[in-house]
Amino acid sequence: FQGTNNQGRYLPPPPSGFSEWTYTNDTTGVYIQITAPPDAAAIDALNRLMNRYTSVQAVHTTGSLTFKAWIKNG
Repeated sequence: FQGTNNQGRYLPPPPSGFSEWTYTNDTTGVYIQITAPPDAAAIDALNRLMNRYTSVQAVHTTGSLTFKAWIKNG
């Protein structure tokens, strides 16, 4: 994250085999997203990650390769 008031805010490097993080600001909202490689271990890791969030905070359908976390101001 670069720009005004964003010093010191960053995303960790993506795990091996995962896509780069993407930052999106569109009509659906502001979110970060990452896509896993198509293997069972990566999908399991995303499923476990989703257990840390509510469905309002993040989106990941069981078996999906993409994890999306919504960014909320305040």
